[in-house]
Amino acid sequence: MADELDLAPKAIDIEAFQEMLQSGEDIERVDISGLDIYEHNLSDHTFRNCVANGTIFTDISLEGSQWHDCQMIGTSFKSVEMADAKFHNCLFYDKDKSEGASFRFSTMTGVTFDQCDLTLSELNRCGAFGISFKNCRMLGVNLSEADFSRSFSKTVIRTEASFEMCNLEQVDLSGVNLSGCKIVDCNLYKTSLAEANLSGANLQRSALVDVDASGANFSGADLRGCEVDGLNLMSLASFDGMMITHDHTPGLLRELGIDVYPG
Repeated sequence: MADELDLAPKAIDIEAFQEMLQSGEDIERVDISGLDIYEHNLSDHTFRNCVANGTIFTDISLEGSQWHDCQMIGTSFKSVEMADAKFHNCLFYDKDKSEGASFRFSTMTGVTFDQCDLTLSELNRCGAFGISFKNCRMLGVNLSEADFSRSFSKTVIRTEASFEMCNLEQVDLSGVNLSGCKIVDCNLYKTSLAEANLSGANLQRSALVDVDASGANFSGADLRGCEVDGLNLMSLASFDGMMITHDHTPGLLRELGIDVYPG
């Protein structure tokens, strides 16, 4: 029992937290839940087995920080600079409270989420060029108005984001530019892709079942190996050059009102 208590994160106040930051050492097993943290520099710090439930990070830098096995349920990252931050095996969701975290208006360029539960989190209106999600649970996440693009010149604009082996069920990606992005081996059941730009996107082996793709651009999108039950081509803005496999043909034709019979 004593050993278990020793391993439990220790609640600290803002002054103690600031002293830990100044030491420059890894921060382990501390509980900063409910603290309002602002005007602090957490850049390049490493956090392990920490708890920050309901913590409010406002106008601070988390750039290059690393978070391993941390719990951040209902945490607010508002207008935070967190480029190249890494989150591994972190929990942002409480099923009892049906509450996720908020990253609204934050700069999330190059951020990596690996094996995290981001269910019901708010990532809308964030700048997220080069963001990466792998093996993440993301049910109901709001990504509307997220910006995965970066302008390198007046004429050169690149879009980059990666979702691998993620559960994107009922995620809101409506109106988002995902051209050329990677969404592979993912579950997009009942996901909103309305008005989204998926031109040239790699969607291989993902499940696009009962998605809302009205007005979406699928030109040149790679759907090889995908499940496409309920995908109505006539509801798309464009599907020129979309790549599919032979087994998709009957289902897609049925959505167009065409019955397919064996020859």
